[in-house]
Amino acid sequence: MSDQWIATLLEPLDIVAHRVLAVLPNVLAMSFLLLAGMVVAWAVGTMLERTLRVVGVDRLSDRVGLTAALLRGGVKTDPSRIVGRVGYWMVLGFAAMAAVSALQLQPINQVTQSFLAYVPHMLTAFLIGLAGYLLSNFVSQAVLIAAVNAGLPPARLLAACTRWGVLMVAAAMALEQLGIAE
Repeated sequence: MSDQWIATLLEPLDIVAHRVLAVLPNVLAMSFLLLAGMVVAWAVGTMLERTLRVVGVDRLSDRVGLTAALLRGGVKTDPSRIVGRVGYWMVLGFAAMAAVSALQLQPINQVTQSFLAYVPHMLTAFLIGLAGYLLSNFVSQAVLIAAVNAGLPPARLLAACTRWGVLMVAAAMALEQLGIAE
């Protein structure tokens, strides 16, 4: 009778132990991929930032007016630092997706594949938004200068309306690219 009780009590623990041992290699693979991804992301971000500084992207953005546009938008970081951090987070995001895929759980793999298929659309929408922002600043300044030279009293209002109009068109294009606004 006592052997039956021991078998009844230990059988669930045995099943749990076998399941844990079956998943353990996947968890270790996930941990290794995540750690390696963090190291690679740090290296990529640092190398990208330093390379852009050496090439002179910060000086070029000062001359073009990108730094001033970023300051008006509330961004006080150098463009090379921004690109380096974006590179870091992109590599870390892909490493995290690879690490989660190492668990070999079907629903998570499907979500990861769907996200990876959506990445080009997000990148395109981001570039459209960035171009729209820069274009809106340029067009707004041009309209302001033209309105002031023409002697129109609501020059600032015209410039602001132009800026918002260009931003709204850019936002609509970006949302269309994402498939949100149809």
